[in-house]
Amino acid sequence: MEYEAAKALKESWGEKPCDHPSFADKYLFGSKTGDFVCEQCGQFFTQRQKKQCSGNMSHPKLKKLIELNTVIKERLDTITKHKDLLTPLEERDSATSILDTYMNEQETLISLADTLIKEMGL
Repeated sequence: MEYEAAKALKESWGEKPCDHPSFADKYLFGSKTGDFVCEQCGQFFTQRQKKQCSGNMSHPKLKKLIELNTVIKERLDTITKHKDLLTPLEERDSATSILDTYMNEQETLISLADTLIKEMGL
């Protein structure tokens, strides 16, 4: 992929997360540079970075975890952007609102993430 095409792809992709599913050789003025470009988001990678990224994605459970993390981030961004629409849900006359259930699930997810981070040695 030519540098200018990769640069345009990266600009159009923006700051969205990407699992970098496939790579193309990076070209500059028609010559290979030895680097690579993610064909989905346009990010540049050295050979070492590409190998590390490709190696991580070869494990099915890890790939699925990353995909689910991306979905969770997208959903949370949607909720945060429209947080003003949550007030009517909280004001409903019920002993337990959907927000209570949601917050309990969030606390569980945070606890699981903390455990995973600890297992990773971070």
